[in-house]
Amino acid sequence: MIYTVKLLKTIKKYNQECLTDEQRDAIYEKFKLANISDRRNMREHVRSVRANKKKKTIKL
Repeated sequence: MIYTVKLLKTIKKYNQECLTDEQRDAIYEKFKLANISDRRNMREHVRSVRANKKKKTIKL
C-alpha cells in the first residue's frame, strides 16, 4: 500500500530522473488500472491487499 504523502516526499528527494519514459508510463498504467481514486474502491483495494498479506503469512 502506498500513501500519497509518503510517495510525494520520496519522489521529491530525487533531483535527477531515475526512470525511463517507458518505466514511468508502465507505472502510471498500473496505478490507472488499480482505479483506487474512489474512496469505496480504495477501501476494497486495502481490504484485498490485507487479505493477500494474511494469506501469505499463514502459508509461511
